[in-house]
Amino acid sequence: MMRARNLCLLLLHLAAGGATRKPVTLDAVTRPEPRTVAAVAWAPDGKGFAYREGDSILYYDVAAQARRKIVSLLPLEARALKPPADQAFDWRNRRVSERSIS
Repeated sequence: MMRARNLCLLLLHLAAGGATRKPVTLDAVTRPEPRTVAAVAWAPDGKGFAYREGDSILYYDVAAQARRKIVSLLPLEARALKPPADQAFDWRNRRVSERSIS
């Protein structure tokens, strides 16, 4: 009885340890996420919703089964203020002092 139990536990342990795991690689980390469903904003009357597709915000009318572009985001992004570029700076640790170890 005890021998069968130990054998069963050993087989379960080997089966669990043999499961393949997906390795973490640079490709897996830097690869863009698969396209997901964009968040939608329903109209207050419930007859349609707005969503983002690419560089545009679109409105979909459910009853008419038609969509129309509300705004293109490219002109807005072109006119947006750009953050300043990172500037290199001279770093010096001013609290370092030399002492002999004795």
